[in-house]
Amino acid sequence: MELPDLGGRAEIVRRYAHLLEHFGAEIGRRPLVRHDGEHFPDPFEKDEASVARLVQRLQGHAGLSDIPVQVRLRSVAADQVSASTGCGSGGCAPAKLGDTPSTARLEEQADGWILNVFDAELHHPVALTAQLSRALGRIFLAETSSESSPIEAPVEVSTDLTCVALGLGSLVLEGSYIYAKSCGGPSVTRLTTLSVGELAVAVSLFIAVQGHSSRRALGLLSTTQRALLSEANDWAASNAKTVRLLVTSPGQLATRAPDLSDTRPWLLRLFDRQPQRTEASLEQALSGGLGDAELLRLARSVDSAEGRSAQRRDTARDAEREELKALVDEALRSS
Repeated sequence: MELPDLGGRAEIVRRYAHLLEHFGAEIGRRPLVRHDGEHFPDPFEKDEASVARLVQRLQGHAGLSDIPVQVRLRSVAADQVSASTGCGSGGCAPAKLGDTPSTARLEEQADGWILNVFDAELHHPVALTAQLSRALGRIFLAETSSESSPIEAPVEVSTDLTCVALGLGSLVLEGSYIYAKSCGGPSVTRLTTLSVGELAVAVSLFIAVQGHSSRRALGLLSTTQRALLSEANDWAASNAKTVRLLVTSPGQLATRAPDLSDTRPWLLRLFDRQPQRTEASLEQALSGGLGDAELLRLARSVDSAEGRSAQRRDTARDAEREELKALVDEALRSS
């Protein structure tokens, strides 16, 4: 698995910018939701009440608590579940339902929404949270879109990106590549429209725009997702100007795919931010002329200067500050 090429990444940037331009005010600042006890402290008993609590948690994290959503647990016929589901123990591949009226996820009502969850889905928590996140992303788009703020087609792609923008990106990223070594043999299930590489790029943009810790985002991810998101975070840090435009002027990026650069080494990115450093200093650092102590002092001085100036900056500079922290972390790991 790998990230999309630069052309594919540019299209993700453009679509994400379109989302922020039209729905950014409703999205606001969102937490980085992860599969942990901090975000999901409630016990889960595989019943309707547990699913309802889970949906309420997801709504709260995504800023959608004001939208009435009623959870309904339903049974599904065996012929509506994919054959790859396996034994249903949670160690096998997750249930993947057929697309029929009897397995419709959402029903719009005059006073809110009914969110259908099926009993076959309760055995795989990662898949369940991914599916519920996508349902809430679709509800958000339906509730906030208008003629002046349209949903960009394909709707399913916009749904995936909306989940990312609402802070649920880690959950759908996990659901985009579920590897199971089960009784039926190894399998990979994808519950999203975007691929795992495309979603890794989108999540890296969310992290940079919202000023979250890229290192914290990697903590609880599966192996494939962690590797791709780490690569995407480095790439996003190499395109700091694009990230700043996503923060300050997403409309400038929403109409056409922007020109992007490939990932640059952390040291080049660091010196890009320090114009007072001479070419000789850069060559010395790249050739190994700086010892560990000098490199550590350099990283600390840059981090200190950025910390002082950040106190005088507004929210638009959060992405720059987080980029610098990531560079310092990478410098210390390398040394």
